[in-house]
Formats: sequence, C-alpha cells, structure tokens
Amino acid sequence: MRERLTARVVLLDPQDRVLLLKGRLPSQPQGPSFWFTVGGGLEDGESLAEAALRETLEETGLADVARGPVVWRDE
Repeated sequence: MRERLTARVVLLDPQDRVLLLKGRLPSQPQGPSFWFTVGGGLEDGESLAEAALRETLEETGLADVARGPVVWRDE
C-alpha cells in the first residue's frame, strides 16, 4: 500500500460553522456524492501546516486565514 501524507482543515467561520465541500470520486462521476473537509496531499518538502494553508487557498480562494491548533493526527 502506498503511503500518502495529507493535511485536512476544519475551516470555521466567525459563527463556528464548518465549511464542507461536496464531490464525487473522479472514477465514478455518476456515483453518490459525499461531503469532505478542505485539504489534500503534501508536496515534496512541504510541512503539514504549509500544505493546510496551500490547500485552503487552492480550494476556497481564502488567503488570510488564522491557523489554529492541530486537533487530530493519525498514522
């Protein structure tokens, strides 16, 4: 199994609402949709924090976000 490091972001607004994205698997474009948080894989030499901020910008267009604490980690 290939190991892939990813950073996921629980993005909150001032009212503590969570932003979720909705999508489908590229391999099943007509399949069921699902909700997921912002985030994705790390690029070479990138830290988890750097990846989280980059993915937030890429997926939402938000550049000025305050990073909070790490709330969960799994290996």
